[in-house]
Amino acid sequence: MATIHLFQSTVATAVVCLLSISSASSEEPKIDKAAPAVGSPATHEGKELLTEVRFPDAKSLRPFAFSDPAAWRWGFSDKDGRYLELFQKSKYKTEVRSPFNIALLKDQKFGSVMIDFEVQQTGKEYAHRDLCFFFGVQDRSHYYYVHIASASDPHAHNIMIVNGAARKSISKSTTDGHDWGAHEWHHIRVSRDIKSGKIEIFANDMATSIMTATDKTFGAGWAGFGSFDDTGRIRAIRVYGEADAKTDKALDFFKSQGE
Repeated sequence: MATIHLFQSTVATAVVCLLSISSASSEEPKIDKAAPAVGSPATHEGKELLTEVRFPDAKSLRPFAFSDPAAWRWGFSDKDGRYLELFQKSKYKTEVRSPFNIALLKDQKFGSVMIDFEVQQTGKEYAHRDLCFFFGVQDRSHYYYVHIASASDPHAHNIMIVNGAARKSISKSTTDGHDWGAHEWHHIRVSRDIKSGKIEIFANDMATSIMTATDKTFGAGWAGFGSFDDTGRIRAIRVYGEADAKTDKALDFFKSQGE
């Protein structure tokens, strides 16, 4: 009899375990995998944390305006955590030759700031495989962006200006290209001083810049992330600067999701 009771107890325990596993598998995975820290929580290099964006759920897309909202979605995975994803090319017609896929923080303009991005490029490998980082945005056809690509040429892997005409490089220095790898996350930094016009770009190694430029064409503007015509993900943005480097100003030339 003791043997029978032991068998019955073992079976009951197994059934409970199986039911628990079945119930858990029907729920969203419990992910506690924030992006690696980009900068420190409150200050970095003497600069104040002005804005921080992560993507815990689909509602976290609300701070953004998009060139084409249909090209973007919220996503998550056990490996990558939670992120905003550019998953297809935007159906957006530019006024001049410039990037198609743009997501901008829509409620603040930034002046002299340091912006850290945690990103992943998800497209196929080719010379112009890219992600773009926007700053000093005035409107659809007046802004700066940095194009980080696998290989460099006059139209790729450079700091660019769009000033009412097709984008052109303003880089003083750049590298031969950036290795995006496969399913790898990268730490990208844009550092800008609007008084001197100095712009510096960093990728993973924050001690050595990969691009530099000097330009004073545009003052404070909106900032964001995207690609010329590829796909990618972002899971953290932090903006550091002096308190007066951020101005509340709503963007009105792109759309939020649901509009």
